[in-house]
Amino acid sequence: MKNMKKIVVSAMMLAALASCSTEKEETPQIDAENVRTAIVPNADIESNVIGRAAVEGTSFAEGTDVFRLSAFESATEPAENWTAAGAEAFENMQVNCAASGSLALAAPKYYPPTGADAQKLWFYAYAPAANGTYTNGDGATKPSVRYTITGQEDIMTGKVTGANGFGGVAKGETQRHPAFRFSHLLKKITFKVKAGDTFDAGSNTTVTQIVVRNVKTSASLNVADGTLAFDGEADGSLTLAGGSTTITAAGASVPGCLMFEPGTTFTVSVTAGGVTYADATVTLTGTDAGEAGVSHEVTLTFHRSGIVPTAEIVAWTSGDDAGVDIQ
Repeated sequence: MKNMKKIVVSAMMLAALASCSTEKEETPQIDAENVRTAIVPNADIESNVIGRAAVEGTSFAEGTDVFRLSAFESATEPAENWTAAGAEAFENMQVNCAASGSLALAAPKYYPPTGADAQKLWFYAYAPAANGTYTNGDGATKPSVRYTITGQEDIMTGKVTGANGFGGVAKGETQRHPAFRFSHLLKKITFKVKAGDTFDAGSNTTVTQIVVRNVKTSASLNVADGTLAFDGEADGSLTLAGGSTTITAAGASVPGCLMFEPGTTFTVSVTAGGVTYADATVTLTGTDAGEAGVSHEVTLTFHRSGIVPTAEIVAWTSGDDAGVDIQ
């Protein structure tokens, strides 16, 4: 059964050292003079890869810049007013995670003051900021992030789900908060190496490098729409170090993964025992094969004359396995 992995993010009224658990209520931060509520992100994580690091459990790992958040101020959902010119608006704000698990904006930000019914905040988020170049929104031009894909970026977006924006409330009233659902925009490929019947599994031959060839490595993320568009020629390569993984009859998993443009086919070459084997074509099959957010495990089976790949989908969002024989 398909098991879409996601992050649900809500901007909660939390104290500076609040836990990121949604099960605990905390005292709101209030600007008493203007009756404003501070925006402090809170997150639940099911299972994900954020930027370059794997995240497990229900909280982000300690670190800075775990995702970026933007808020546009407008009476209605922005259409041609993608300029963060409002008093409470901001763009590309860094979100950090403390050792306690609490999340905080890099600088304090607030909802619009009480009574500012004509101006509300509309929130948009993305990850990762690393290896991306952010361009501010400007009038009808929506904010975007230009990426150079290396295979290690888990590109995700989360758009505000509130239908009416988020304005300030009077003291003592309950502040509404936006909720985000982060979704993966790339497919993920992991590898397993295995000795076929004609391959000498007792030779302790190790895989030192796997290269995916003929891929696009330039992409632009539309932060507002949550879409990722690839451009340029499909002439790039993505490399995964094999971690000196020994080829055995039982099979062994290669550390790490590659994340790149969705699609059902790609070309792979392998370096093992100092020999680079000829390119082999991997074809992904099954439900949601090669789609964004789907992870496939590709088994590279070594034979005396080359490799043959097969594939299966594994947990991230599960898809079918694939395999390739290496001759």
